[in-house]
Amino acid sequence: MVEYIMLSILNAVVRPLDQVITSIMTAKWRDERIDRPIFIIGVERSGTTLLYSLLANHPDLYWLSRLDSLIPDCPAVSSAFRRLVSRLLPVEQGYVAIPGTISRSKGLLPPSECLPYWRKIFKWGTEENYLIEDDYFTEEDVTNEVREWFYSDLRVRLAWSGKRRVLFKQPGLSLKVRFLSAVFPDGIFLHVIRNPIANFLSLVKAKESSREQFWGIKIPGWREFLQAPKELQAVLQIQRTLEIIERDIRQAGVLERFLRVRYEDITDNPRETLNKILEFCGLKWSDNLEFAIQDIRNRKESREFPGGLSEEVKEILRSLCERYGYS
Repeated sequence: MVEYIMLSILNAVVRPLDQVITSIMTAKWRDERIDRPIFIIGVERSGTTLLYSLLANHPDLYWLSRLDSLIPDCPAVSSAFRRLVSRLLPVEQGYVAIPGTISRSKGLLPPSECLPYWRKIFKWGTEENYLIEDDYFTEEDVTNEVREWFYSDLRVRLAWSGKRRVLFKQPGLSLKVRFLSAVFPDGIFLHVIRNPIANFLSLVKAKESSREQFWGIKIPGWREFLQAPKELQAVLQIQRTLEIIERDIRQAGVLERFLRVRYEDITDNPRETLNKILEFCGLKWSDNLEFAIQDIRNRKESREFPGGLSEEVKEILRSLCERYGYS
């Protein structure tokens, strides 16, 4: 609570300055187009942070940083400061995900999921007091106010950062493909998928280390499983998130703007895989990525069921492995 209050004060102090700067300069970029924003989606612990951290090294891409988590209402100030810092930062000190951590990357002002930014839009409250039914949003939830806010905010961030494109990653976006496509009709979706058993084991570990009753994406019906074993919660999160992504990609009509990326391809062949992703996104290879991929480690992951799993959990995992080519 103390940390939240301190951050709120910092945001409130800086915000007036940001608003003055923005109001003076707005005319310059009022009609700028937000060109093909890139959204990384996927189940938690599937490798989305790794891809996010790697792409964050591309010089054309803007992304939300840890600084933006501190001052989410100050796009001009944070973007200008980050631009200054980036000019002083050697390329060799780029960004890459930290193995064994949850959504953390190394580097100065590294990429962040920036929950305060998204909380303003989706108004989910806190884990202790979740104010919305679940994390699923569609085009019916898009209002003119939301659309205008997105475009206004991102135009400021792009202008002050000197970047051309936007890159977003936050697990809850996996249940918002239809919403995002309605706001950004040319948005690109990169879906990271991982061996379901390895994904499951990592997700269970994250849940067990959390104090929350249901850590992670709030799938439809999540409240029914608040008292369920973490193993059942995890496998249902994986199953239902993947089902919703597949269904909504079709319903939103974005198949030509959708690319599925295997986590194992990133770790086994990072350069080849990133080249494929960049080409799909309309971006060129950058030498900045060379330093980032040097830190990638290919770790062998278990494809065996751990002991003590229920038959229900095992059957769902078998089905997922077969469906996505991991059997």
